Amino acid sequence: MTALELLQKAHFTRQFPSSVLAKLAALARVIEWNEQDLIFREGDVQQNLYVISSGHVALEMNLPGHQLQQLCQSDAEVGFHLMWQVASALSQRLVATRLQLLDLFAKPH
Repeated sequence: MTALELLQKAHFTRQFPSSVLAKLAALARVIEWNEQDLIFREGDVQQNLYVISSGHVALEMNLPGHQLQQLCQSDAEVGFHLMWQVASALSQRLVATRLQLLDLFAKPH
């Protein structure tokens, strides 16, 4: 599958306009990992954005960080859609974390 096809199907990017997907796909490369492969460690400085197309991993398809940053700065539409999706994902994770903490520290009845 091409990078564009994967981006069209990925949960993170499937709502993006095709013009934005085409620009991201031009920077992307498809990478496949085996089940136990280490993508990177917590605290490592990353220059890539990973988008998971199938399976379960902690992070997600490689986009060069500096090129992606330049694209976001030069094309507000791309930057808007990426930041909106990142903010949405972070918001969902914060809500889930809050609910887990409420369960953890709930007073016994």
